[in-house]
Amino acid sequence: DNNGNSIIVNLLATSGMQPFQAGLAPGGIPSGTHLGEVTLELAAAKDRDLSSEELRIKWQELVGDIPGVVVLGFKSETNAGGNAIDVNLTSRDDQVLSEAAAWATEKLRKEYPGVIEVSNSDRRGREEFIVRDLTDRGKALGFDLASVMSQVRDGFYGNEVQRLQRGRDEVKVMVRYPEAERKSVADIESMKLRAPNGIEVPLLEVVEPDYGRSPATIRRIDRNPAISMSGDVDRTSGYNADKIRDRYQEEVLDVLAEKFPGVRYSLEGEKAAQSDSIREMMVGFVGALLMMYVLMAIPLKSYIQPLIVMSVIPFGIVGGIAGHIVMGMNLSIMSLCGIVALAGVVVNDSLVLVDYVNRNRDGATTIKEAAVIAGARRFRPILLTSLTTFAGLMPMLLETDLQAKFLIPMAVSLGFGILFATAITLILVPSIYLMLDDVINLFRGNRDADLRLK
Repeated sequence: DNNGNSIIVNLLATSGMQPFQAGLAPGGIPSGTHLGEVTLELAAAKDRDLSSEELRIKWQELVGDIPGVVVLGFKSETNAGGNAIDVNLTSRDDQVLSEAAAWATEKLRKEYPGVIEVSNSDRRGREEFIVRDLTDRGKALGFDLASVMSQVRDGFYGNEVQRLQRGRDEVKVMVRYPEAERKSVADIESMKLRAPNGIEVPLLEVVEPDYGRSPATIRRIDRNPAISMSGDVDRTSGYNADKIRDRYQEEVLDVLAEKFPGVRYSLEGEKAAQSDSIREMMVGFVGALLMMYVLMAIPLKSYIQPLIVMSVIPFGIVGGIAGHIVMGMNLSIMSLCGIVALAGVVVNDSLVLVDYVNRNRDGATTIKEAAVIAGARRFRPILLTSLTTFAGLMPMLLETDLQAKFLIPMAVSLGFGILFATAITLILVPSIYLMLDDVINLFRGNRDADLRLK
């Protein structure tokens, strides 16, 4: 770290498998002679001044590009939940899909500063001999693709001609070329096919071959071939993942269909997780607001007064957002959690104020006088309650421990939202109370009557 102390407790290097990857994706532990992994266990967060994310970035910078390595990835616990940019591309045409993935990946790698670890799943495997069409001579001799590939398969894989029973085991007898004649593409090119009329013709005179490499893995989404591409964002240098992702979506992904017809994309990873979390949170937030309304409407015996009480919630949200601006922080999922919790806290002061106005209304006191009295007498309790709540959140706001930093956005939403909503409550709630009372009396044809809001 910056003090010269080692922050690495344990180091594990594995060859032939990637056990840490098994915790990030389904399908068991990836294994193969071409795979390897190095895992570090760090000291406790309180004993180091370097976060795991900062170490990941520094480690990646020191390692750089390794010749011959196809994919080199660095992960930390803080970003194990998914990359900042994770996109699935699908198309019915494999060739167009591969070209689109290469173009989009190259754009992300070169034109967006702050984006690191850019890669896609379009990796080539073994060499392929591809037959897509027959030559004119092959067609004239009566060949078709099915008969050609059947003879090629029989020659290299074998044709079962007999089964022998040996005790409990059944042995298949296969007829095929000798092993020495089926080891390379040249062996395929030199083989001969038997035409329907019985003559033997070289394979290359019958088919129009193409050469390439097969995909290392085949992925499908809704039965269509799919390629995933991903990239992470160096947040330690001040880059904003949401802004980069939105810009990339607008400038690159949205034009994919025009440049490569038939290609579609879907955002996955961190973006998809955030969208799901926000959607569920909004559903719960609306349900909580309805419950709050019902719980206040029953004791207040009014349909309108709960709305007066809840009118401060939007201003509390504004205060929470302003707090993030003051603290120089970006909104996050934890910030939204704090805003949801804030809605249940800021109504306390306005509820106390409305209840006090109701209690002071009698035959000798007008609604205006009751509102003034309530504001004067409840000013100190409301102000002290908000200040003490903010003071209780201050230790968390000022905390520098790495583990506590995840909760700081929630504390910012709560603390600054309460302060802002308190100042608004003392002015807004009495004003709305008086205005609604005037409106109701106007519709009832008695503007001077002091009637209860119902």
